[in-house]
Amino acid sequence: MKPTLLVLLSCAAFAQTPAFEVADVHVSAPGTSQDGDFLPGGRLELHGFTMLDLITYAYGVDDDLVFGGPPLVEYGSF
Repeated sequence: MKPTLLVLLSCAAFAQTPAFEVADVHVSAPGTSQDGDFLPGGRLELHGFTMLDLITYAYGVDDDLVFGGPPLVEYGSF
């Protein structure tokens, strides 16, 4: 592969904007219903979702593509 092509491909890969910059996750109180809202400054706040829900939302993937991890990935509420 020519060095110029390699540099162009690398620039395209690194020029992509991330879907999010920071994530802060806390356990939700028992019985919390799923809800969420966009807040000022581009902030999204979600409540009552499983870690699997949060991962699929953040990365835009189907939940069948997420595997591994502890049981709380599917059953905890965050």
